[in-house]
Amino acid sequence: RFAFVSFDWCGMSPEVYLDIAEHIEQITGLPREKFALCATHTHAAPACGVIDEIPLNHDYIALAAQRAGEALKEALETEAAGSFDYNFRGELTYMHNRRGRPAIDRRIRRAAFYDQAGALRGIISGASCHAVINTSMNISADYLSVLTAETEKRFPGVVSIFLQGRAADINPYNPDGLDIENMISALGHDFA
Repeated sequence: RFAFVSFDWCGMSPEVYLDIAEHIEQITGLPREKFALCATHTHAAPACGVIDEIPLNHDYIALAAQRAGEALKEALETEAAGSFDYNFRGELTYMHNRRGRPAIDRRIRRAAFYDQAGALRGIISGASCHAVINTSMNISADYLSVLTAETEKRFPGVVSIFLQGRAADINPYNPDGLDIENMISALGHDFA
């Protein structure tokens, strides 16, 4: 038994991680080595301790920790037998290394979870990509929202989690000169 808990945040500091992990342990009884916490790295959500200039909102973090613990507790109480498969599902095309080096890894990883009847119940996808388009330090947009929307359209009711791979320097690029909205759509559909 192992759980992934994903937050739609820019990131979380070690302090925030430990606080949330403690809440989850208390609510679920699941020991810390049996779950992993991650963040999607969206620039359109709280930084939660990863940007020094932005103070922590401890009330918000406590509420998020409580909700995460409750969601995980419900998941553990309603778990059912099923099957799992994992594979590579294509490559990202709109990516480059902003440091001028080759891209780390363009492959898209996909894990799918099925119930005993063979129905798809969950998807974990991941890739080495900086999951935002940041045109200036004032405007950013998350193209994983397109991945989420596509998943909801194609597989209603299926839970989808994104795990960002090693990607600090892997940014989107725009060889076709698309406007920002079409760039977000192109990248999201590339991933979806």
